Amino acid sequence: MNMLAETSAFFGANRSGKTVAGAVKAIYHATGRYPDWWDARRFTEPTTGRIFAQDYKKGARTVIKKLKQWLPRDAYFSQPRKGSLGVEIEWDIKHVSGGVSHFDIMTYESDPFSAEGWDGDWVWFDEPPPRDMYIAAVRGLVDSEGLCWFSLTPLKEPWLFDEIYNSKNPNVGSVICDMRHNLARVNPLSGEMVGLSETAIRKFEMKLTEEERETRAHGKFRYLAGRIWKEWDREVHTFDRFKEWPYDRRRNIIVAGEPPIHWPRSMFLDPHDRLPHALLWVACDEAGDYWAYREAWLADALLEEIVKYCKRIEVPAKERILVRVLDPNFGPKKYGNSGLTVRDEIEKAGRDQQYPMRFVFGNDNKELGRKEFSALLRFDHSKPISFINHPRFRAANDLKEFIYQVEHYIWDDYKSASDRDPKEAPKNMNTHYPDLCHYLALSKFERYKPEITEGRGNFYGS
Repeated sequence: MNMLAETSAFFGANRSGKTVAGAVKAIYHATGRYPDWWDARRFTEPTTGRIFAQDYKKGARTVIKKLKQWLPRDAYFSQPRKGSLGVEIEWDIKHVSGGVSHFDIMTYESDPFSAEGWDGDWVWFDEPPPRDMYIAAVRGLVDSEGLCWFSLTPLKEPWLFDEIYNSKNPNVGSVICDMRHNLARVNPLSGEMVGLSETAIRKFEMKLTEEERETRAHGKFRYLAGRIWKEWDREVHTFDRFKEWPYDRRRNIIVAGEPPIHWPRSMFLDPHDRLPHALLWVACDEAGDYWAYREAWLADALLEEIVKYCKRIEVPAKERILVRVLDPNFGPKKYGNSGLTVRDEIEKAGRDQQYPMRFVFGNDNKELGRKEFSALLRFDHSKPISFINHPRFRAANDLKEFIYQVEHYIWDDYKSASDRDPKEAPKNMNTHYPDLCHYLALSKFERYKPEITEGRGNFYGS
């Protein structure tokens, strides 16, 4: 609550005090009455604010209850005015400067367009807002460089994880609050007991599934609770390739940001008819650890353009690709009217461009692939990262599409209680790079040896 960031978020478990925190912050800015310990921005003049709640029936009434509980009685300039649904949505509050602050209450039930066309100093979102509603509302803060804050249990709206919680912007900050951060204790000002008892928390947890407990009791994002590779930690599994591999001929690094030239390299390809083609390059070091160092997310590209792209990228880096792995589902399909398969067409395009490529099909055992890649990500979280305690897979931190898809690769969420297994299959989205991870984990490409067989090959002809 007391953050210097212009955008702040309180991601909290149920009953963790998040709505109280949001309401108290709104009251500080509306009244101008700040406690001595307040380090964040202070408004010395009356403010204009806006509060968003889930709905008028319950969400707005919860917010109003907290506002009335914490707003000093002498701070009302007038009684809040009710809207057509009987909810107090217009508030005028006395500011210490002698003026009057104003804020109103809206809900996510409204059309996002209704949040446009206003100018203010602050916005508070209680519970997760749709992104279009958020953008419409914060547009009104531009002129004043206003403040925005969230108080919510992250049950939905995954965009909040990417744009708020995981933001690298110094003007965006967030915290995650567990139910036990609100354990029963004595309020030092009133001398009264406040908070939740351990017994009450445990009774509540017993009613929850494991994934519900992650969100409702610990404040973690719901989609993260359903993430397939929970071992993934961006702080551990990503690296700056230019810091890791500066130009250094003694280490066989002949191109800055590229792995040593002697490390075995592989390329994985997941082509599509209408979706972008996913390409991933991975190197393997002397210890058998994998380093994903390049990606390509090629939209509206023909198969021959994939080859052209690879040639343009690989030749300057003097790369020797040990093995190229192709999606085993799309690769064997007949492509167009040529009678050739997708793999045949790509290899033919390579010959035509004097850049021969040979592909093997990946192992499509997805269940085994998920387990094997999970093993590559695993390390002991209780110990510091070291030579003997580290994951066997890392990805360059500029592989934006790869990182996004790995972090959003989640189990399908069945809503019916009669479903046998809510983790039966992954959700059919953000699967392209995870599929390549399956092929990588099962390829064992660092041990790949070309096989020599008798007979006429088709390397120079169709």
